[in-house]
Amino acid sequence: IWLSRGRPQPYPLEGLDRPMAAPVAIFTNSGTEAVYVADPANSRLVQFGKDGKMQRQFVYEDSASTFQRLRGLFVDENKESVYVTAGTQLLRVALPR
Repeated sequence: IWLSRGRPQPYPLEGLDRPMAAPVAIFTNSGTEAVYVADPANSRLVQFGKDGKMQRQFVYEDSASTFQRLRGLFVDENKESVYVTAGTQLLRVALPR
């Protein structure tokens, strides 16, 4: 749900191959073209258009289960980078063009 003129508006999450289990962080601002969600239960970051349609997902599974410890994220689309905190680590994920 998002607000428009102080009133809740629906925000459908469309196109996911599996539902988000327990998202922990969301990022967007007026300078980004998308909404980014950290979904550690599925070891992924999900990128949605501002209309709620999934554009892509970034899945990362390693022996340390890094993405299962996602806690926060920041996106700089101009630098084509997503910065995430996972446990005690700060990681940079490159955004493909």
